[in-house]
Amino acid sequence: MKKLFAFLTMLVMLFSVLTFVRGVTNSIGNLTISVSPSDRGAYGEYKITFVTHSDLKQGYDRVYLQFPQESTIPCTSCAYAHCSDCFLINGTRVAGAGPVYDLPKTVYFTVPSPGIKANDTVELLIKQSASFQNPTTPGDYILKVWTDQEPEKVQATFTITSTTIQNLGASADPEFTNANIMLSLDFTTGRLGDVMNGKNVYVRFQDGFILPQKPDANYVTINGENPKSVSINSNTFTLTLASSIGKNANVKVKFYPSFGIISPKKQGSYTIEVFTDSEPMPVSIKVDFKDKDFVRTLLETTPNEPNGKNGYFISNVIVKLIAETNTSETPTTYYKLDDGDYKVFTDPIVINDGTHTVKYYSKTNTLTEEEKSLTFKVDTVAPHIALNLKDLTYTYENTILIKGGLSESGDIYINGNQLQVLSDFSFEGVYTLKEGQNFFHLIAIDVAGNRTEKLLTVILDTTTPVLTIESPKSNFEKFSNFILVKGNVYPSNCFVLVNDKMVEVNGNGDFEYKLIPNSKNNMQPVNLKAIYPLTGKSVEQKFVVMYVFDNTVKLQVGSKNISVFGETKTMDVEPFIDKTSGRTLVPVRFVSEALGFEVSYDSKTRTVLLQKENVRIELVIGSRFAIVNGVKKSLDVAPLIKDARTFVPLRFISETMGYKVDWNAETKTIVITP
Repeated sequence: MKKLFAFLTMLVMLFSVLTFVRGVTNSIGNLTISVSPSDRGAYGEYKITFVTHSDLKQGYDRVYLQFPQESTIPCTSCAYAHCSDCFLINGTRVAGAGPVYDLPKTVYFTVPSPGIKANDTVELLIKQSASFQNPTTPGDYILKVWTDQEPEKVQATFTITSTTIQNLGASADPEFTNANIMLSLDFTTGRLGDVMNGKNVYVRFQDGFILPQKPDANYVTINGENPKSVSINSNTFTLTLASSIGKNANVKVKFYPSFGIISPKKQGSYTIEVFTDSEPMPVSIKVDFKDKDFVRTLLETTPNEPNGKNGYFISNVIVKLIAETNTSETPTTYYKLDDGDYKVFTDPIVINDGTHTVKYYSKTNTLTEEEKSLTFKVDTVAPHIALNLKDLTYTYENTILIKGGLSESGDIYINGNQLQVLSDFSFEGVYTLKEGQNFFHLIAIDVAGNRTEKLLTVILDTTTPVLTIESPKSNFEKFSNFILVKGNVYPSNCFVLVNDKMVEVNGNGDFEYKLIPNSKNNMQPVNLKAIYPLTGKSVEQKFVVMYVFDNTVKLQVGSKNISVFGETKTMDVEPFIDKTSGRTLVPVRFVSEALGFEVSYDSKTRTVLLQKENVRIELVIGSRFAIVNGVKKSLDVAPLIKDARTFVPLRFISETMGYKVDWNAETKTIVITP
């Protein structure tokens, strides 16, 4: 039995030794890692040293590195092809390098000549020029290393560092104990201190402060902007950024009284610490608080800070005054706006456009605060842009002058380029156009930061009108009574003017116009002009024609046709010869109106009245007397009604009106001439 026990003991010891030996030879030893520089986000030089317990054959065995997920690893085989000296094992360029595709963030390096002996120290160097980028968040990270001969992964830690915030300053208002304070923190981010949108700024308070457990992001600002969110854990507020902050940037954090931070109850110096995600090492500052009875007024605005440029609010401001005292008395707050009278504050004050000053103070029965004042600049009106061009402008020129003015002082940008604004707020710029559409995006920003945008579209259209004339056919062509102007224009939407008078153009571009000259000259100009309305581009054709004016009125007994100054018209009745008197009677309205008279008829008195300038003629149906400018004259034949039309003796009417009458007995034609 004792022999059996001794045998089993020997087996256990042998198994333990074998296990120990296998563990030693299955993994590398003495792993160390250093990174230089260790700055977050920097390209680092990585030096990895370890002891191998097995031979590593040149050109065959590999060393493997698995970087943390937060590291940025370039295409290693690409980097090796372009920078083979970037990777060294024991000072010699590696025989090869590349990614291990089935393992994330893992690369291999092939052992160079002459290989490595067991128990030798291995130094693997990845130079900075290989562009292996450190994690962007500072902290401790793990790198895993193994070889083909010792496949068990061994890990070591390396540290990524960052800078700290600089120039931390703090002020509390009031600096008294047990008071609802406004706390301002100022600092500068460091060389590596850029904090991206969505990352955090942290503010930690020493015990003694009374902190709100449900903090409201509306009453804290970071560089004038409310954070996305605010949370508290123990004595530390986490402020999540709404906008990124750059490196070496000035940062101001303000906690307003309504945020609810109460100063300690005991006087003394109290520590506040500030840090960020990118600079996580806390930096501290002390704030002193002292015991003193006080009354004071907290002024809060909505928005919390000027939301425009140059200290302007670009929305109406609501001002709230909050009286506070650490005594048992009840304070009352008084205020006045501009030159108004002091009144008791009850409701929020609304500050409208303009520059306005609010003066205020609070008092109790025993304490009176010194008067304070705050001036607000409010401008809620965006600048107006007036331009020399319509929003959609056509032109045939290769350049365009954009000229205009602003309604107030400010800056103007066209397609991102700033133009000079003169003292009268005018501006101009000349721009080259391409064929077709050209877009100009105008942005006007006034002193307060109000912004107006305008889109101008300029279309370069080089279309030239084509004017084809059918009549006149040539210079000195003869026309009577009117000059026929006829032709075609392309495009059909062009305007056509004849002697500066616009004529109608149909959908095919055809036009026809009867030009009646104002003068009786035999030589008449005919000037035609076609204008392309989109751009104003035009073409012209000019003629001089022979013109004969027919100034007669012609009638014929038995015919309804009447020729008035060369133009034939149709009457509804015919002139006729009175059988009794042998006189020619004509329809009074047609003839009189052709000669330029106004005709009216009074059916009660059966009186016909003819008027033109200083001539007045009265005729009565059936009467052989007429009244001409008040003088009674006799007629050869009385006016009569036939076929529902009034007829009058032609010669009397024409000659009384001042016209010459010729009668052709053979053709029974009447010609009336001035």
